[in-house]
Amino acid sequence: MLPKNGGLVLTARCSIQAYCNRNGYKLLTNRNEKVIVYDDNLEIDIFSQMYTLKDGELVENRVVLPNSKVRIMEKGVQKKEVLHYKELNDWSNAHYLASLHNILGHWNVDLTAKDDDISKTVSQECTLEAIPIEIADACIQGLKQLKIHNDTNTLAIETSLLPLFMGLNGLEQTKDKQYKEDAYTTVYRYNFLTPNANELWSDRKGRYSSRANAWILTKIIKLHNKEYYETTLKPLLKKRLQDKYKSKHEIKLEIIEKQEFDFNYPFIFGNISKKATRGEFKEEADIATDLTKVIKYYAGESGLVPIIKEYDAQLEINVIRYKTKTNAYESMHITRLWDDGKKTYNRYKYEKLEQVDESKIDMFINDLTYGTIAGGNKEVFEYILNWIAFIAQNAGQKTRTAIILQGLQRIGENRFTEAISEMFSRYSQPDTSTIEESIRTFNSVVENVMYAVLNEMMYYNESKKGTAQAMKTIITDKTIRINEKNQPKRRAENVINTIIVTNNDYPIQLDNSDGRYLVIKCKAVHRIDHDYFNRLSKGMNNDFYDNLLTFFLNRDISKFDPTDIPMTDAKKQLLNVSRTPVDVIIIKNYQKFKDDIPISEVSQMKPNNWNERSFKHSILQKCTEQRIYIDKKQVRVYKLLEENYSVYDDMMNDLDKEEQHEEQAKIQNATEYFTE
Repeated sequence: MLPKNGGLVLTARCSIQAYCNRNGYKLLTNRNEKVIVYDDNLEIDIFSQMYTLKDGELVENRVVLPNSKVRIMEKGVQKKEVLHYKELNDWSNAHYLASLHNILGHWNVDLTAKDDDISKTVSQECTLEAIPIEIADACIQGLKQLKIHNDTNTLAIETSLLPLFMGLNGLEQTKDKQYKEDAYTTVYRYNFLTPNANELWSDRKGRYSSRANAWILTKIIKLHNKEYYETTLKPLLKKRLQDKYKSKHEIKLEIIEKQEFDFNYPFIFGNISKKATRGEFKEEADIATDLTKVIKYYAGESGLVPIIKEYDAQLEINVIRYKTKTNAYESMHITRLWDDGKKTYNRYKYEKLEQVDESKIDMFINDLTYGTIAGGNKEVFEYILNWIAFIAQNAGQKTRTAIILQGLQRIGENRFTEAISEMFSRYSQPDTSTIEESIRTFNSVVENVMYAVLNEMMYYNESKKGTAQAMKTIITDKTIRINEKNQPKRRAENVINTIIVTNNDYPIQLDNSDGRYLVIKCKAVHRIDHDYFNRLSKGMNNDFYDNLLTFFLNRDISKFDPTDIPMTDAKKQLLNVSRTPVDVIIIKNYQKFKDDIPISEVSQMKPNNWNERSFKHSILQKCTEQRIYIDKKQVRVYKLLEENYSVYDDMMNDLDKEEQHEEQAKIQNATEYFTE
């Protein structure tokens, strides 16, 4: 009846509550959404956890929290017994919760089958829009000559106090409290109340005062005053939807200034992106005006042919270039127009669905990503998913971090990165082997690329240190220099987020305080398992990518910080082999540097190929120089900066710690010997 990854909680009264993810499933109420009778002997109440307004602020409306403790009140007296809500199936450690869409689909239930007049008033965040004043006025006029009952039957059969009062309470959001009270008076005066409804009018008004949804009034009129609805209210509702659509999509063509090509004026197509980066476009009409300066069409033999004004670097003049429709559309499509990331890349190749079919992506997410790529490490797994979701939800923004995947060949890393590249198709660079492609000659290939894969990359300047410096530019710099053939050099916004795939044990040199890389040792769970990868590839169709994109777009990353990178064993090993001579000295004498170590003693540790000045400079990057008294003599010492404690704690492996314990034991034994 319920999937295995549904969250089960045993309540204090021994009922069972099941938790699942909404995943974009649109619910219209804040509490009990529906009661479903299952097999004629089991009633299932469906509640929704949503945001609601309380004291002017958005707060979460929950049914219950797992592991809660309560005391029961009976007849105004609180019992001493403490009751518990217990988690039954360890669902807090599940990779992701079951989808409400899949559960209801299994039960053949569709909660979205609501009246269109109501459902189109709810935003994607499940908050109600205020009803416009002209529709509110029409609703009040339409609530006349109706028979109003006490809370008895469904709204489709008769009008009752609960939905009526919910609708009237919502009018306060449209105007003010007096407007709502006047509406109450009008409805009470011009309708027929049953004796029970008349008797309980004031009581129910107070009881239902916290419930508000003015759009319910349109439903009441549609069901019980059909002629008025068709002639008066429906045209207003239709006009509202048309105006809403028009205001969202219409460009005010009358204010667009038509321009002619001016070859003496240095404005070219590339300047549009620059203006957008500086935030100079305020509305669509500004963009359209500039486009008329650089793009025209002429009637060719096969139809309209686009021509674009561009710069010829060899001739050093502006010229006209003929483009195919595909090239012209692609040029306009990738041009950044807004600072808002979600508008920058306004069209992925694949579509966002209303809900995720988890069965389509389960093998990729739960098996390949969790088992192979993350190596079964849940913290790393969550970071990878959040990292990809951050790119999808904040297109045009950088994580300022990179992921390194280490592992044997043919275990699935490339299958993983290729799938993510295809999901971000149009804005991805799936296979780059040299850093020069990103930062050196003719690198326009990386412009507007927000996801890139460096696969067994060649070292920059033939050194790991040079590679690290080049990667720092790619990962952290906000802009990148673009050098395109026959075009003037320009700077563009750097939006690249990178995954490095390698089977090299030492792919890059890390600083001891590195905060840019997540290093993962992938597991060879399915190495050379051809049947597994054939089944995986067979499922990677358009439906798969639609669901994968929707999964990442819907993922909650509100608490995700890309720079809070998990420390893995693989990164510790890479840090160990990246140690500088000074790091080695400090780790070997870690406790001494924390306590105070004489400078004369440290000088004896200087490597032979270092001069004294360079060695001291490197030490002072990690320590402070102080003067203290030992046995009444002033001694100059180095003391490790406290901010570096955590850095070296992370760098130290088990062998380092054993050596530290042995050194401390020797010092302790020597101290005891001389004391005796």
